[in-house]
Amino acid sequence: MPKTKRTYTPRFRDRHLPVDTLVAALSALEALQKQAKTEAQTNALARATFLLQVYFSLGLRISEVAKNRMAHFVKDKDHDEELWFFRVTRKGDKERFIPVPDEFLDALVAFRRRLGTKTPFPSSTEKTALVPKLDAAGQFVPKEPVAARRLSNLIDGTLDKAATWLESTRDSKNLEHAERLKLASSHWLRQTCGTTMVSSGMPLTDVRDNLGHTSVVTTEIYLHDDQREHHRRSRSRGLQRKRQ
Repeated sequence: MPKTKRTYTPRFRDRHLPVDTLVAALSALEALQKQAKTEAQTNALARATFLLQVYFSLGLRISEVAKNRMAHFVKDKDHDEELWFFRVTRKGDKERFIPVPDEFLDALVAFRRRLGTKTPFPSSTEKTALVPKLDAAGQFVPKEPVAARRLSNLIDGTLDKAATWLESTRDSKNLEHAERLKLASSHWLRQTCGTTMVSSGMPLTDVRDNLGHTSVVTTEIYLHDDQREHHRRSRSRGLQRKRQ
């Protein structure tokens, strides 16, 4: 059952998760996996963890998570270095290639191990869904993707589980993370991806291409820096005088 959201709607600039909150959520899910008593519970938590990582690392839309498969991971080479991309088919058969972060490759291999795939990395011909269904017994159905209409509820439930575990620790910082997670939704994770791309210094045109925006004007909404950081950059402009 989906969680009940707060009665107010945060401003756009607040509709994303700080990276340390997302890390806390992933740590909570890892702890819950260790506590799982059945394989079905472990499978569900492993899939939930992977789903968060997909959203944060690739910045996909819900429809793109549901539609695309493991075969959409493609490998390229730059001299001796392997470069992985995720190929997304867009409306009108247009495609975009999203660079896959190195840390996500570890998550991909770990999840595929849980799925029982034949190879650590995807092949161009396999039919494995990016996020596969679980059957009534909690076993993976690798070729059947979770439907788009179900993904949003799945994310909400995942964030709820993480928040509940963080609250149980009684740690003040974890309580702050839990409070934030209770407000979040699947789209917040896409916003988080865009925000961190911009914060890392990535050109807006690259962020635009990664997220599949038609115009860089849309991408500019991710320029919502933290107000305190903005203040720190603005407070001193070279004209110094002694305070009275």
